[in-house]
Amino acid sequence: MYYVLTSQNFDAEEAERIGVVTKVVAEGEQLEEALKIAGAIAKNPQLAVMAGKEAVNQQAETPLIPRFKAGAPIISRSVQYSRSEGR
Repeated sequence: MYYVLTSQNFDAEEAERIGVVTKVVAEGEQLEEALKIAGAIAKNPQLAVMAGKEAVNQQAETPLIPRFKAGAPIISRSVQYSRSEGR
């Protein structure tokens, strides 16, 4: 909220620290890192990845309190499925 209301600029490291971006990589290493992340995602069960994406997308479109109620069952299903896959 601070940065939105003050219009103060911030650098990549601060963006990572406050959660605006997930990861900061060195200039020129973006593609290599993206492929590494894609490989890590691809190793997970497809249903778990789909459930995770669904949970994130639903939460982005929902007010805060209903987010917790909606997200919990989706994450629980994902964890149960992953455990049944032995992961």
